[in-house]
Amino acid sequence: MTAQQREQYFRDGLDYLKECYPNYKILDATIHRDEGYYDDNNKWQKGLDHLQVLSIPLYYNQEKNQLEISTTKAEKEHLIREMEREGRDTSHIDLREQRQYLHDRFVDYNRDRGRDFDYKSREGHQSRLNVKMYKKVKDREKEIDRAVNNLNRDFNNRDKELKEKEEQLKDREKEQSRFDKYFELRDQFLSMTSLNEYEYMKAVKAYEKTGDPVFHYFDAHNQYREGVLIPEIKNPSRSEEERQQLNRECHNFNEGKEVHLIKERERLETRNEPQKEQERDAPSR
Repeated sequence: MTAQQREQYFRDGLDYLKECYPNYKILDATIHRDEGYYDDNNKWQKGLDHLQVLSIPLYYNQEKNQLEISTTKAEKEHLIREMEREGRDTSHIDLREQRQYLHDRFVDYNRDRGRDFDYKSREGHQSRLNVKMYKKVKDREKEIDRAVNNLNRDFNNRDKELKEKEEQLKDREKEQSRFDKYFELRDQFLSMTSLNEYEYMKAVKAYEKTGDPVFHYFDAHNQYREGVLIPEIKNPSRSEEERQQLNRECHNFNEGKEVHLIKERERLETRNEPQKEQERDAPSR
């Protein structure tokens, strides 16, 4: 409805109330626009206007021949009058039926004025709570909302922790995979060079002390050999800078070029320089 249609609807409703209760003294009739209703998705919708009427419920006491104030008697008087008008039995009066009857009549009243709607909609059947019960319900709803929010927060925190643990596990798996590749390469290297674990670790310690990845050893045929710590290129325990330097030095060694030292040493002897007197007679690599 437009604003004008809503205002006319309430004016007609007030006229209907006066028609139902002609003895009621209307003190005030105010349109309230500050409430709403829950839609089919259980979401609160604003703007369910309603008319609130303040009146004095008068009824005529025939025995005393005077007007008196009583909501129950005034409603019953109205119901008896309407039932008699329709020829219905008035021996049993139920005020709950009276109120439903009032609504049913109001539907017909509006249909006569071109408004086709049904009071049996969800909004028309919302239960009315007293103030204390309403506050209890609202407080309980707030408690439930807080509990749900706490559960959601705990769930989100747990979910975040789980994701962090999963990422840590993936990082450890990657790290373990790198170590597996390193030890696999080292085993292959030891097998190819006929070195044992002790000799290899001895060469590693010498490298860490001098910065020289080149080492000398005797193979399985007791031949004097010269090697380079190739597996250490894949050692995850070493820094990226150190592994890159080792890679360059191993490449230079395999190409027969000069081998440059890492930062700890100034320079290595090139493999192309004359050997010392005691090494000239040793078999070459």
